[in-house]
Amino acid sequence: MNANYQIAVVDDNETMREGLVQVLKILGYTTHPFPDAENCLSALQISQPHIVIADYKMPGKNGLDLTREIKAKYPAVQTVLITAFGSIELAVKAMQVGAADFISKPFSADEIGVKIERICKLIANQEKLSRLVAENQYLREEEKREFNNDEIVGQSSKMKLIFKTVKKVAATDASVIIYGETGTGKELIARALHQNSPRSEEAFIRVNCGALAETILESELFGHEKGAFTGAIDNRKGYFETVNGGTIFLDEVGEL
Repeated sequence: MNANYQIAVVDDNETMREGLVQVLKILGYTTHPFPDAENCLSALQISQPHIVIADYKMPGKNGLDLTREIKAKYPAVQTVLITAFGSIELAVKAMQVGAADFISKPFSADEIGVKIERICKLIANQEKLSRLVAENQYLREEEKREFNNDEIVGQSSKMKLIFKTVKKVAATDASVIIYGETGTGKELIARALHQNSPRSEEAFIRVNCGALAETILESELFGHEKGAFTGAIDNRKGYFETVNGGTIFLDEVGEL
């Protein structure tokens, strides 16, 4: 829809300026008229249109000066120069400073319509490309964040599934059972769960359950009060209390 495109018209000749504004309005565009380059540049500091159509010959900064400054400060804004002094040399200069097109007076409403429509399509394609680039960059960064652990590597589909599962589970407060043969990296997965969780700044404690004697198991895990049993000479925090807010990895839990 043409109304989505904002077009600034810059011309010191009020008759030409208002005439062009009327043509653009008939074509459905939203217009912003300015009598000179300085007024246009001041307005651009607040909000930028999609296109600036400027007369080449104006008091103060001419159309080339305006185009050059716009492209330096607002590269996404497209500019079109209009002049009664049409020449190949001037057209080349306009393109060199970044103008999207060049129109010689006298011109018709149809000519303006065709050129502006072409530029609007160019803008739409550029915006689409920018979105794709941004999405691609986001996906690349997301992929880097997909699994925050330098100790585990793997590119196979099964490893990627593990990484995805770790990230999904790490965001929860669920207790996790990690299955695997000895040496397959269960502790690495446990640490990865911790590092990718909201608890990553808190403690991570590994407890080798296979090395805990049955007589001290309860005391080690849950702590004890002074005098609770023979040899309990003071209060002692267990692993669960110590790691409160963090992660406890009960290695070889099947030995309990």
